[in-house]
Amino acid sequence: MREDGPEALRPLFETFVGACQLIADLPVPVVAAVEGYAMAGGFELVQSVDIALVREDAVLADNHANFGMIPGGGGSQRLPRIVGTPRALGHILLGDRLSGRDAVDWGIAYACAPADGFEALVENTVANLLGKDPGALARIKQLVRGGLDGPLSDGLSAETAATLAHLDGERAGAGIGRFTGRTRT
Repeated sequence: MREDGPEALRPLFETFVGACQLIADLPVPVVAAVEGYAMAGGFELVQSVDIALVREDAVLADNHANFGMIPGGGGSQRLPRIVGTPRALGHILLGDRLSGRDAVDWGIAYACAPADGFEALVENTVANLLGKDPGALARIKQLVRGGLDGPLSDGLSAETAATLAHLDGERAGAGIGRFTGRTRT
């Protein structure tokens, strides 16, 4: 494809970026379970999910620069928003590898576990999500993702509007009853 010029490659990169954006737009939480390696495009995919779980011995890296390449799946834009500009630039420019523990410490992943506890971590995380109100999860995800695209004041206004709309629903009333220790019919 490269021999056919940049325009021949455009659909490949646009499709990958679109798939990563679709993850953000889905109304359900997307969980990644990382065992082994997540490098280059795999690392960019990890940056796109809602909850990344990694084994402690996993290896993650944006190693594009090590091969004379640049990120093409959103890593140059997502990583600085996740870890900050100095850390993102250092990582992308140097192409260093991160362990699963490093990924958690940097804020790229939510949690890690050793190999013998990793499956339980993934199962417990998914079970926890499945036990929650899907409408609340969708609204939370939309607020967090959408709030990053504009000023804080707009995000706070959107949160107030979403909270008021959500509180008007039946499930929110039941949740408030559980929170206060009173059941509500």
